[in-house]
Amino acid sequence: QELRQQIGRIGSLVGTSPEAAPTVLILGETGSGKDLVAHLLHRASRRRNLPFVHIDCAALPGELIEAELFGHVKGAYTGAGPARTGLVEAAEQGTLFMDEVAELPLELQGKLLAVLERRMFRRLGSSREQPVNAWIIAATNRPLADLVAAGRFRADLYYRLRVLSIGVPPLRRRTQDIPALARSFAQQTARKFGLPEPRFTDDALRSLKTWPWPGNVRELRNEIERAVLLGMDQPLDLRALRLEQEAVSEAASAPPEAAPARSLADAEQQMIRKTLADTMGNVSRAALKLGVTRMTLRYRMQKYGIQKKA
Repeated sequence: QELRQQIGRIGSLVGTSPEAAPTVLILGETGSGKDLVAHLLHRASRRRNLPFVHIDCAALPGELIEAELFGHVKGAYTGAGPARTGLVEAAEQGTLFMDEVAELPLELQGKLLAVLERRMFRRLGSSREQPVNAWIIAATNRPLADLVAAGRFRADLYYRLRVLSIGVPPLRRRTQDIPALARSFAQQTARKFGLPEPRFTDDALRSLKTWPWPGNVRELRNEIERAVLLGMDQPLDLRALRLEQEAVSEAASAPPEAAPARSLADAEQQMIRKTLADTMGNVSRAALKLGVTRMTLRYRMQKYGIQKKA
């Protein structure tokens, strides 16, 4: 409720002119619901009936990222086809949501800063500037202040992005929300597949509240959807949710002398390697367990040099 009030206050500030659209930075762990917050901000603003364009910066191919963002004119580079509109331009006067903004290369960070400062951009290969009218919202699961200190994120862009910031707490810090979220996801799944509305046992709800949920809301949603689809119209109990079995499995498979992670990147690598080992190298299953998209997991694997059979 506090988060919704904050979203409502910020949304009410946003008009349809570029000058009346302060940049917003959403911070939170993977799967905590940053994209939902961005959608709610858009709906709370006077731009709610205008386009909402979602850019996953982690999923954009490095060699094409600038063209994807800003578009290009015909023949702008080798292999470029007809002139193409970029995602910044496609947002028009609506909202441009840049998810995982910390993954932008430093060169592109400078160009994004110029867009935010001057509210102008150029298509690749063009000398003509065009205005940027979109409301820009950015999000990341990375500690930007640490990246700035390490020289991996521009300090001027960091301060420009965080004009207004919203922190989305991880699910383990708002366990009181879990029963309501679980029931909502169960109802959505049942309606989607024409199944009877499932009922949770008291033990199952207690277990859901004590599970750490490293993948946050996304992991909870995936787990509930799986349980409903395989539940055979039975009440959702501990067996249907498999949380106890997973806890036993994880304890049994944990290395006895695993070295503690020295940084967030180390912890992320360890989690990815362990999950890939648990799923026998199945990237789709690993992504589901981690609560991320398959494309995002493949990007992280490439980033850390993790092979498929990690």
